Amino acid sequence: MSQFWTNYARVEKGTLVSLDEFTASAELKEEVKNGIRGMALLILEIGREKLGKYEDWEGLIWELGRAGILSPSLLGEVIDVIRIALDPWKVDDDLLHSMLVRIMEILEEVYFSLGGEKQS
Repeated sequence: MSQFWTNYARVEKGTLVSLDEFTASAELKEEVKNGIRGMALLILEIGREKLGKYEDWEGLIWELGRAGILSPSLLGEVIDVIRIALDPWKVDDDLLHSMLVRIMEILEEVYFSLGGEKQS
């Protein structure tokens, strides 16, 4: 299983429990947050491999859009999600739990746009 799908599975665990269960388990929250960050970092790494080195992740995302790799409709969502995904510890646990599916969907779409493989 690729690194992306390993992290995806870590995040998915958070979607399978109630908000109360999520907020009560420090171990689960840490695993989910590390998974979110791992997916985002991998996406940025793949993007840099495609376009060259970019220190500024937002600039990289915009350049992926200009290159036609990311669709215009996805750009704004990607920036919002990656802003959260790079440091999910800053986000309130209740809000983060409510956003898990959206985060997974957006990062998965970006991963496929960058040429990532389907889960086996």
